[in-house]
Amino acid sequence: MSGILRIRLPIEFRKRSMKKHSIIMALGPLLSAFVIVAIILFAPFNFGKLYSQAEQKAMAANPLNRTQYIGYAMRSQALANKKFLPIIGSSELEKISPYHPSSFAMKYNVNGYTPYLIGQAGTQSLPQFFYIDSVAKQMKNRKIIFIISPQWFGRQGVQSGQMDQFTSHGAFYTWIEKADPKDPLTQSIAKRLLGLNTDTTNTTLNDALSDLADGKAVAPTTLTKIELLSSLWVREDYLFSGVANLQAPDTGMLGKLEQDSQQLPKKLDYQQLDQDAYKYEAGRSTNNRFQVLNSVWNQKFKQHWRSMQNYQTKYHYDQSPEFSDFQYVLNEFAKNHDQVEFVIPAVNDKWYRYTGLPMSAMTNFSSKIKYQLRSQGFNDIVDFTDRSSESYFMQDTIHFGARGWVAFDKSMVDFANQPNQQPTYKIDNKKFLSKTWQNQRVTQK
Repeated sequence: MSGILRIRLPIEFRKRSMKKHSIIMALGPLLSAFVIVAIILFAPFNFGKLYSQAEQKAMAANPLNRTQYIGYAMRSQALANKKFLPIIGSSELEKISPYHPSSFAMKYNVNGYTPYLIGQAGTQSLPQFFYIDSVAKQMKNRKIIFIISPQWFGRQGVQSGQMDQFTSHGAFYTWIEKADPKDPLTQSIAKRLLGLNTDTTNTTLNDALSDLADGKAVAPTTLTKIELLSSLWVREDYLFSGVANLQAPDTGMLGKLEQDSQQLPKKLDYQQLDQDAYKYEAGRSTNNRFQVLNSVWNQKFKQHWRSMQNYQTKYHYDQSPEFSDFQYVLNEFAKNHDQVEFVIPAVNDKWYRYTGLPMSAMTNFSSKIKYQLRSQGFNDIVDFTDRSSESYFMQDTIHFGARGWVAFDKSMVDFANQPNQQPTYKIDNKKFLSKTWQNQRVTQK
């Protein structure tokens, strides 16, 4: 044996060792996966795609990208760049032409800013509130343009389907994490969401909203779930937003806007632009007497316009739950110390005289919304209501036409060139979140 002591292990011991080794080999990948997931969820930094300046520029010019609107990674990275000028609105942002603000800014200097378009058809005040809140850090202390569409302020306000389409659960979770249950604003928002039945199957979300609506702190177990789900939303979006963006339909808006911008004259002259815009829009609106864009007329009105005469005689825009939803947005701007210019578009007077919409519907809305703004310190307002009768100011019934965009562009440049300020706001939620304010009609003097 050469002096070497050989010990033979019992067969049972060797079998047990081999079995343990097999178990470790089997569980190893699973344990590794758990560790990787834990790192992704709880690491102090985010894993995933970082978007280049070129990609961010494409995002800024494409409000139709729903992945960008409901996600987090794309918008949080882009809006961290203070040289983007957020323009928040709805369907008017997709009505492109050489005079669209994005085309305009590609040709002329807007104090170094690039418009960042936020919104599409259906994004009213409540979806916009949650969009802004979810990237509140990136939206602080900056200039913002907010387009207020009178059509949002119908009797019903925003519908649950619009919330489902344009607001992710992650944005709800982010808001709930920060919400103060004793704040009447929190209670109002929670009640609003519960009333819309945004997702009746999500018990975690509904339990949290019910607590907040009652002025109670979210139950600890529910809050823990909310915090985990919020973190998962952010991390998951960082990991997969790039793939989702690749799969999103290519609208080609950036290329169209760049091509349109080449049609603008080298020297900026607003009077000349207005004249050019008149000719441009007139050439696209030749098949009807209402100066509606030919393609829109053919698609939406040609077959049944005669039956639409006087159908809007009872319409008005000064009685709506949207006034409280809009107040949520004002709270967010005030909290973020944002310098905001509010724009009220015109309408197509020729069309609305035919359909019977009284112009008092527009002037009453304008008076009420401007009172809500000015009484709280939001004084930078551009009201185009009185330009509704101007030819080719609108391209259809409610969206800016070429001349409307020229007027918007001028106000945008003037706003961009203003000195940066720290505005002082005096938020009055007691008044402007009340049912009384929602339902208060404007009386003509």
